[in-house]
Amino acid sequence: MNQPLLPMDFRLVGAAIVVLAAAVIAIWLVGRRLRGDLGPLRSSGSPLASGPSVPPQVAKELQARGLVTAAQLANMTEMERQLL
Repeated sequence: MNQPLLPMDFRLVGAAIVVLAAAVIAIWLVGRRLRGDLGPLRSSGSPLASGPSVPPQVAKELQARGLVTAAQLANMTEMERQLL
């Protein structure tokens, strides 16, 4: 009647490790796919965080005239930047 607990414990630990590994791999794959869909992150630490289509001297001039702030310039779409 008495069964040793050790073999059953190893099976449970093994199953838990397999489930945990599958969850980690799934989270890693989903995160990688989402990062690929979102594209590169913008640098918010730069005072002139502008897109690649706005030269730095233009961004400085727009800010000097008080037309836009660095945060507004960073959040603009390409069309909005071209209009400015």
